[in-house]
Amino acid sequence: MSAVLEVWDDALWALRALAMDPVGLGGIWLRAGHGPVRDTWLHRLRQSGRPLIKLPASVDDPALLGGTDLTQSLQDGTLRWKSGLLAHAHQGVIQLPMAERFPKDLLARLAQAMDQRQVIESRGHVAPAEFGVVALDESDDDDSRLHAAMADRLGIWLDLRELTLHDVDEPAQPATPFPTSQMSVAPQAPRLQDDQLEALCAMALSLGIDSPRAVLFASRLAALSAAMEGRTEVTQPDLVRAIRCVLLPRATRWPVSPTEETSQAQPHEPPPPDTTEPESEPLPPDDSSPASPPEDVQALEDVLLAATVASLPEHLLDSLMTRQPPRSRAGASGHSGRLQQSGQRGRPLPSRPGSPHDRGRLDLLATLRHAAPRQRLRASAPNAPPGALKLRGQDFHIRRHEQRSTTCLILALDASGSAAMHRLAQAKGAVELLLAQSYARRDSVCVVAFRGTQAQCLLPPTRSLVRAKRALAGLPGGGGTPLASALQVCVDQALKLRRDGTTAHLVVLSDGRANVTLQGMGGRAQAHADAQLLAQQWAGLGMESLWIDTALQPEPVAQNLAATMGARYLPMPHVQAQRLAHAMQIQPPLKGL
Repeated sequence: MSAVLEVWDDALWALRALAMDPVGLGGIWLRAGHGPVRDTWLHRLRQSGRPLIKLPASVDDPALLGGTDLTQSLQDGTLRWKSGLLAHAHQGVIQLPMAERFPKDLLARLAQAMDQRQVIESRGHVAPAEFGVVALDESDDDDSRLHAAMADRLGIWLDLRELTLHDVDEPAQPATPFPTSQMSVAPQAPRLQDDQLEALCAMALSLGIDSPRAVLFASRLAALSAAMEGRTEVTQPDLVRAIRCVLLPRATRWPVSPTEETSQAQPHEPPPPDTTEPESEPLPPDDSSPASPPEDVQALEDVLLAATVASLPEHLLDSLMTRQPPRSRAGASGHSGRLQQSGQRGRPLPSRPGSPHDRGRLDLLATLRHAAPRQRLRASAPNAPPGALKLRGQDFHIRRHEQRSTTCLILALDASGSAAMHRLAQAKGAVELLLAQSYARRDSVCVVAFRGTQAQCLLPPTRSLVRAKRALAGLPGGGGTPLASALQVCVDQALKLRRDGTTAHLVVLSDGRANVTLQGMGGRAQAHADAQLLAQQWAGLGMESLWIDTALQPEPVAQNLAATMGARYLPMPHVQAQRLAHAMQIQPPLKGL
């Protein structure tokens, strides 16, 4: 069987396994674009015999978890409750279209329900919610993919992007429905032997997989494969297919056998000449030393490794190594802050149809305006109470507001070296200019100074000009450059500001030549490595940043750190207060500086 046909065969076989045990397998992560191949696969999914519910990305909490049924409550005159989509998907499958664009909070609620296998509805009622998830990912290699937390909870990973219509076997004919009796096979699935579980763990380790869920999914899939064939024992083909559908897509390195790893780690050297006298009695064996695996386990690992390497595409790991990181969404720049949707405060926006809940307030005038033209039609309906206002669920409109979050400028100031006094004087003038304008924008400024062995938050987020002058006036200069400690303080401050709903911008004023480690010890190599690690953490926050290089010549170290942080780089050998204050505005055009 060719590689293309093997991929499609695994895709159809995964549907049978999902129909048998959607809860135990977690679900399927399917990477495929719109086309006949994916449509054929989804057609087979709908005929699998399991309930299928499509979950839109715009679903709210009442529709997802359950809540008050406004339409039925208005018609009956009593409070009615309805179950959410997760409760309706019990023992079924939830389909996520364009899963790579799903909000993180929605994926978090979905993952929590998958882990707990229940959902808490209104008034504390607990409803069972055991389901599998089929995530349809349409992203390319350079786009943001499905969130890692959700992808880790899906047992089977499939990639059908390389398949065409000619690779699908008879797509025009309807697929044969799966027998309903297969759904009861999952509880009678055979158990894996200890040597088989050890071999799966060894394969996951050799492929560079650190998630324990992968081994659990692979063992469950191998057991289901044996149950499909009516066997009571798991054989080698079952393990190979489970490895191909679960472990291989998660691989981060080329598999290496344990014997090859041992030979590479410990090169063979000739033993030294024996100059000691023979002992009278041999020493007892040391029970604490690790024992070598049994021969049958080692043989099974070698067989699975050979089968895995034969099934591994040559371009798979190359694409993993060369894949670019997902592009983050560009945020709003400038000190005005990011735009946020709010239901209570901010600039009012036109109301939209929706269900009032804790995140949206009812717009009474818009609701009555939508219901008024339909009263005569609804009065002619049977069992309609006379003289009463007749509302329906489609009449409700909720308020919308738009506001800009407050912004805090974090200034990381290098107070070390012989030119520290000059930088401090100019930075003091720049901070005063920023604070003079912060009252109109309601922004705040935070100053982090670093010198000697550690950094300190010299000025917490404030808009007080007097407090900023006092803090900067008492700061001495000179000493080492603990750049990693300064970035750590900036990351902590940014996380605190994010929890308070404030957008943080970072401006680093340094030449980047760190010589103090995160532990406060000397050493340029380790200090630079610590600074690189903290720069990566800041890049993970996705916040705006600017690096101002104060060296006489552009410093390559500062440029590398700025690139790691995702910050814009601006050389400024002669710091000037006006120019620095203008650069700290965090606006994209910097050519005029």
